[in-house]
Amino acid sequence: MGSVRWNTKSKGLSASVKRDVHFAVCVRNEGYAASLEVRKIYKVIPDQVDTRLHQIRVVDESGEDYLYPEDYFVPVKLPQAVERTFGGNMGRNCNSGLDNRCRDEDGEIRRKRGDTLVRTLRREYGDEFAAGFRSDAKLDTVLRETDSASLSDYLKHRR
Repeated sequence: MGSVRWNTKSKGLSASVKRDVHFAVCVRNEGYAASLEVRKIYKVIPDQVDTRLHQIRVVDESGEDYLYPEDYFVPVKLPQAVERTFGGNMGRNCNSGLDNRCRDEDGEIRRKRGDTLVRTLRREYGDEFAAGFRSDAKLDTVLRETDSASLSDYLKHRR
């Protein structure tokens, strides 16, 4: 990782440093208390969108990766032995498959959070996902307006 430093113009990690950051310590969690614990180390996932938005993608307490404000984290350099140990996943009870995504006991990908944006879900489920909804709509809005109990329920009835 080399010399990790804060970018003084954006008050966050510079794009070149972000690519080399593997882990970060949470230093703030306002608005995300259920998803982030202060003073806990989280795995950082490289993301091209996060630099423009001044956000950082981390695997949070749900075991899934989400974007959070980058000033909520401070990058840390861990010894290689620790990185190898924690490298696979940092979430609670997270069993990853070959794609390194957290799965439950049946191998199913865990539930998405309600604040996941439609544009994010379209990357995974295709451009036709939630047709008629804006890309900045949240999953909980889609589920509520379509009378769907969950993302799985929505997908079953919309295909």
